[in-house]
Amino acid sequence: MRRTRISDYESRGGGDAWEDEGAPDRAARRPAKTEILLDDPRFVVVAKPSGLPSVPERFRPDAETVVDAAHELLRRADPRAPRPLIVHRLDRETSGVMVLAKDESAARELSQAFEEHRVSKTYVALTTGAPQPPSGEVTFLVAEDPRRPGAMTLAQKAVRGTKECTSAWETLETFRGVSLVRVRPRTGRTHQVRLTLKHLGTPCAVDALYGSGDPLLLSQWKRDYRTGRYRNEVPLIERLTLHAESLEFPRPGAETGVEAGAAGAVVRAEAPLPRDFAAALKQLRRWAAPGTL
Repeated sequence: MRRTRISDYESRGGGDAWEDEGAPDRAARRPAKTEILLDDPRFVVVAKPSGLPSVPERFRPDAETVVDAAHELLRRADPRAPRPLIVHRLDRETSGVMVLAKDESAARELSQAFEEHRVSKTYVALTTGAPQPPSGEVTFLVAEDPRRPGAMTLAQKAVRGTKECTSAWETLETFRGVSLVRVRPRTGRTHQVRLTLKHLGTPCAVDALYGSGDPLLLSQWKRDYRTGRYRNEVPLIERLTLHAESLEFPRPGAETGVEAGAAGAVVRAEAPLPRDFAAALKQLRRWAAPGTL
């Protein structure tokens, strides 16, 4: 599978997503759907849209999950396709690449690879401000936030319950007040990428949990912006500005000999930026003074 360069993203976003009057492009606003990126006899790699949970949620147990969506797609090709198995998760509002197992053995092998940090992951995020220095690696401590169930908090010292996180980052592009940053988590803690960016002082530009939940608006950068026939401005993007860009993982079968010749090989998969993220980035490149901050 071809590795997507950051320069490819603009072409994937289509034409101008926002007219001068602020009317959003319909394609950019249309809800994204789960897509299959790679279909293997032992696993399936999908592009998860933002807003779709990885697993059933406590307060929405009947809501569709990425497993449900992937199973439906697999059954279109083979009505007898088994329901895939979850081996890792993405936050509901995070878009991007996920791998699901097709059998118990593959699920065990993939889960173990994630636990042993033998899976390489990259994310891209639109952030508030720009990390200083522009690239590097950081190790910090996190703990469960007692005031917000399900959330984490940065810890100042190692005590019982704290966990160590290590992440590398690089700044890809800067704009006026916003940056595009790639993060490579070395460990696998809850909300690690979002916490890495918060630790650096540059949280995701839209992140109601660890930063600001305010959407990105074109009027922040475009002079004399007018909403035209729309009463309220349509945001460039109003969901968590985080995308799981790529995964590299050991192909299941190394221990059992399944798929001889391929056992032990590394699978590489990427999910292109979804329409809303690509369209927002296109407008930032046009109006937000690229190369400045």
